[in-house]
Amino acid sequence: MDKLENNEYEEFFRTRIQVDFENDQTPPHLSLNEVFFAEKDASRPTVHETVVDGLPPFVQRSSGVIVCTGTGSTAWMSSASMICKSDLSMIMDRAKIQMDEKGLNELCKNVNDACVFDPALPQLQYYVREPVLNGWFGIHDTPLTSVPRRGFTPELHLKSYAWDGQLTFDGVRQADVPYGEYLKISAAPLRSSFFTVKFKKEL
Repeated sequence: MDKLENNEYEEFFRTRIQVDFENDQTPPHLSLNEVFFAEKDASRPTVHETVVDGLPPFVQRSSGVIVCTGTGSTAWMSSASMICKSDLSMIMDRAKIQMDEKGLNELCKNVNDACVFDPALPQLQYYVREPVLNGWFGIHDTPLTSVPRRGFTPELHLKSYAWDGQLTFDGVRQADVPYGEYLKISAAPLRSSFFTVKFKKEL
């Protein structure tokens, strides 16, 4: 308490996620780490329409969508989206690129570290879990890279086509997302930012 009173600390601002429900008149929902949209039954894939970075709307079937802040980028998002060394090794083998164990470790770390970002930045990271890519909606020859699966953006829009959709905030709070509900998921305004402090060490 003495250090707080004497300003012997540094402030670290952390952006939060703001979720606005189109058909819900309650105040926006805020989250510090991440939000997760999926079916309540984890074994059932969900369907959603997503608009991000000014691209045309695209519909996907997947195991759900994670959206995180920089604070949450080191938690669930990091585990869900990280590339494994065994996968990277297989890619290198198929591309006929020779790389030793040290090189694989460094490249793998470099890729995964790029997914972690500053908690204060007013941007979000999104990740579509296990998207179905077998042409279930009639487009059998669409290149895998033509539909965004992951990326960074200050705002994305999501429309639910789920049977029993649910949005989970920081793993502790849930909100129903019925069929046809439209969500706006964005970096919260500065006035809604959250900050933590780090006390200065004594000399």
